[in-house]
Amino acid sequence: ESREATARPGNGTAQLGMSVREITPEIVQSLGLSEDNGILIVSVQPGSSADNAGIKKGDIIKEINRKPVTTLSQFNDALKSTHQDNILMLVKRGRTSLWIVVKPQK
Repeated sequence: ESREATARPGNGTAQLGMSVREITPEIVQSLGLSEDNGILIVSVQPGSSADNAGIKKGDIIKEINRKPVTTLSQFNDALKSTHQDNILMLVKRGRTSLWIVVKPQK
């Protein structure tokens, strides 16, 4: 199973415009991360929903709609089960935790 994905909530028609990766011990070591679990933002497409919401490369998603996400499977399930206009994400940026609301593009 791949450990990297492009974020696509719901039926795949709505786009967030970011690529993510599951945090593994290898990633923690190679990037010197302080977090050892969550979903790492690998890239953010300029002008995308994620970009407009203020999500940045290197951010770590800890929760989606108040559900913890530590694996790509949990991440994808949380996005698929989102039938709202907004997705609430708890993001760790350095030592700061931020709540960010992302509005998917239809």
